[in-house]
Amino acid sequence: MNEKNMLENFKTTFNLLKTTKFFLIFIISLVFNFFLAFYFAINFIDYLLDQILILFSFELQQGSFIYYLYQITRFILSWLLFSFLIIPISNIFCGLVGDYVFDLLPNRSSIKIPKEKNSFLKSIIFSFKAAAINLLINIAILPLYFFLPGINYVAFIAVNGYLLGRELSGCFVVQFKGINLNSFYNQQANVLFISGALFAILITIPLIRYLVPFFAILFYANLTLEYFKKDNLSYPS
Repeated sequence: MNEKNMLENFKTTFNLLKTTKFFLIFIISLVFNFFLAFYFAINFIDYLLDQILILFSFELQQGSFIYYLYQITRFILSWLLFSFLIIPISNIFCGLVGDYVFDLLPNRSSIKIPKEKNSFLKSIIFSFKAAAINLLINIAILPLYFFLPGINYVAFIAVNGYLLGRELSGCFVVQFKGINLNSFYNQQANVLFISGALFAILITIPLIRYLVPFFAILFYANLTLEYFKKDNLSYPS
């Protein structure tokens, strides 16, 4: 798939989301991503800040300057972690529904590539690994977000644009026999990065970020299907 076909894929994905079967999965994704990310972000930051207060034997006095500073810090850190968690949780959701979503695609019958017998399990394992790697990398570059204003946003888009396209498309590729994942990445490198960067940008926008995950999953399901339809691929029986 080239950049021109990528635009067609965006249109196709949007039209698929208007169908009942995909719209219902979209709603489930919306709830899954929001509440899981929200729950872990709030609880982890609360636990972290409470441990810091205990470490320094400090008690907050409600209404004091430190109390308000604490609440502002809590909000900022929770928002940052929430933003980081959206992509890893999207990976996990892709692992859970990817097998089903791919088989629902209108042109699914146009390819005869056999799936692995344990395709669901392979998708789940790949997605959990991708989620863990994504979170660890974002934590590793976390200082950039605090100490390099301006560059922090570019770093977030570049890193997550690179990761997101590979992670969500790989969730589908690993389900099938005889498809080399690295070969797929190499052939689709430009499209994966451009589309991944675009989705990463959208994830930074409040409210819009909740709509992105399943749209991206469906987009990469279509992208993978188009790759499988290429004549130069050989499929084992």
